[in-house]
Amino acid sequence: MANAFQYLAQQRMNGGAEPVETPNHFCGCTLWLTGLSGAGKTTIATFVRDFLKANRIPAYLLDGDVIRQGLSVDLGFSDIDRTENVRRISEVTRLLADSGVICIAAFISPFQKDRAFARELHEIADLKFYEIHVDTPIEECKKRDTKGLYARFERGEITGLTGVDAPYQTPESPEIRLETVEPTVEETGLEVIRYLVEQGVLNQSVFEEKKEEHSEEEEVEDLEEKLAEVDLGENSEKSPQKRKFKKKTGKKKKDRR
Repeated sequence: MANAFQYLAQQRMNGGAEPVETPNHFCGCTLWLTGLSGAGKTTIATFVRDFLKANRIPAYLLDGDVIRQGLSVDLGFSDIDRTENVRRISEVTRLLADSGVICIAAFISPFQKDRAFARELHEIADLKFYEIHVDTPIEECKKRDTKGLYARFERGEITGLTGVDAPYQTPESPEIRLETVEPTVEETGLEVIRYLVEQGVLNQSVFEEKKEEHSEEEEVEDLEEKLAEVDLGENSEKSPQKRKFKKKTGKKKKDRR
């Protein structure tokens, strides 16, 4: 298997057409978010995906619940099934990263050996893999209980809940460790984006364009305030000048959405 992946990596480096330059220079990779149920993995992953897409960067989100309903519908929650689930996800993320997409995987993935397998699968194929530990204390996860799993466990309806009566092996040296108790979703999501810029996966322009867009909004708001201060007479609402401005600013706002 290793030789096959090394061959594919060499083909990608030496063969085929020249790479096409794309907006906000990027390269395919995998962001692997791991943490307890209720830690905030999917919420952060969704923010990152939406940010990337807003900047015209191909991104795809793989979520544990969705995968369980399709690709891994035949698997349970035994240790063996959990390992098989991560193995399947690892293969899919590698393929997406190889296609030039930033693949964002949000899975509990409790075992270190399984996450190491996912990393090795990417490294053999010369693809970047970033492990992100969403480090939310179990007490906070229980308070959130977004899926009601902790409440069901307390009622004795389920067993094998990761972090409670099933093990979760904390990542020893993840590329990023995110705390979610105090920081907002935007703050943690942008921490991931900044890391990708530092690693050369993204161009700094992803922040510059956002700043320019914000400046344009402020400019429109300033113009509206100035217009409100201008005395256009008794029929100001019917003034051609005011109607024209409203139509123009309305169009700009529509274009930015």
